[in-house]
Amino acid sequence: MLHPIHRAIILLTAARAMRCPHTQLRLRLGAAEIRDTAAALVSGLEAAATDIESGNAQDALAAWTRATDAVAVGSAEVCLPALVATDAAARDAGAAAKRSIIDAFGTCYGRKALYDAIKASETTDPLLARARDKHVARFEANGLALADAAAREQVAKLKLELGAECAAMEQEINGDSSTVALTRDELEGVPAALVDALPVGDGDKLLVSLKAPTLTPVLQHARDPAARRKAYIAGTSRCPENARRLNRVVALRAQIAGLLGFASHAEGTLKGNMASSPDEVNAFLDRVVTRLKPKRDEDYASLLALKRSETPGADALDPWDTAYFGRQIRESKGIDEEALKPHFPASEVVPATIKALGEDLFGFTVRGPLDDAQLWHDDCELYEVAKDDIIVGHVALDLKSRDGKFGHQMVVPLRPALVNGAPNCCAVLGNMGDANGRLRFREVETLLHELGHVFHALAGAPKPSILGWAWPMVPWPGGVEMDMLEVPSMLTQQFVYAPAVLA
Repeated sequence: MLHPIHRAIILLTAARAMRCPHTQLRLRLGAAEIRDTAAALVSGLEAAATDIESGNAQDALAAWTRATDAVAVGSAEVCLPALVATDAAARDAGAAAKRSIIDAFGTCYGRKALYDAIKASETTDPLLARARDKHVARFEANGLALADAAAREQVAKLKLELGAECAAMEQEINGDSSTVALTRDELEGVPAALVDALPVGDGDKLLVSLKAPTLTPVLQHARDPAARRKAYIAGTSRCPENARRLNRVVALRAQIAGLLGFASHAEGTLKGNMASSPDEVNAFLDRVVTRLKPKRDEDYASLLALKRSETPGADALDPWDTAYFGRQIRESKGIDEEALKPHFPASEVVPATIKALGEDLFGFTVRGPLDDAQLWHDDCELYEVAKDDIIVGHVALDLKSRDGKFGHQMVVPLRPALVNGAPNCCAVLGNMGDANGRLRFREVETLLHELGHVFHALAGAPKPSILGWAWPMVPWPGGVEMDMLEVPSMLTQQFVYAPAVLA
């Protein structure tokens, strides 16, 4: 008979690896399970590449599509923990898993024989033809179109280093839980409820988290400019090692662009976009600046006048002044974000918002939150989205801030919708709400923005993963065109200004 402790360990492990009954994803893997699963995904991808190169695959394009789709479907189980896990070992294993998958794709997209086989593939399926062209572009971005073998090897080497630097930057930010220590006197003007909820540090200091739900109201309300300066500088100088990494990333990108025949990284990145050259982008930005400058100057003058009322003789705004005096201007117009918060309880706003967008705007049926979902944290909620009684996807919401979690807001694709595959699944990661579960007006706007991404993802028809809704936060190659990525979400966030929606 098993000892009770051994039985408990077995049950705990089984529960951790349990599949969510709705998404069929295992979203509570431990570090060892993450490592084993990631190794299997990488091994499968590399084996498929070898089969294609050796001529064992009857249809090279179909085989490579199946292999890349399999990694896309399985990667969330091992990579998401890097962003959300409360266990540091699982976060580290998730980061390493993501790096291993990115490196595996990078290596495969640097294999000349694989490139030749995919490029030579013929198909009458328009989706597969588009997928082939996308794959070929990936190979060529790794230098496979270069005639010089030494140059190809150099691009591959630099790309691996670039990926490692980017991954290290990302994980440094994800794991950051920095605070700035301020006294109650320095926090004068900040809402009492927020101040009273702050943890106590050494002496009479209170610890202010540098994540947005805490830092933003401090910058907006602290009357002491020295305190605001301290908080602002702390917030903008987190993860100092990333400064070195960023400089190296810029240098690597320029070096790779030169090897690929581009004048700059920007020129290579913009290839194929609607604005397809740096000159077009700069011309657009110049037009925007020209049109906005009169309003910018007017706003600057208003903010500076307010600063002079508190600091006579001030001749310029500092970066830590904008939020503080901007809040005063809004309040002078009857807009008090603190007073608005009781009108936006997350427990009501979140389900109402997802259902309003999903049902009223896009014509889906939205069900949830689902009581029996098995997600990665008890704070998470899962919603089911259907069209004509057919499930088209699921969306997981993880909106509360916590230590070790990704510190901003974004949508993470968890699984693309594949032809003859399971439905789409994605997650909204946020850092929203105060200690009482109330949202700021801007957080409601952010929620609408992120849900715009969600329904953009869920509305897409099943297709190969390289054509699916994805962006570079995931390790697999996909999907939506980068100059289109923000368009739906920038539209849906505008609903926060519609009285009918707020009502």
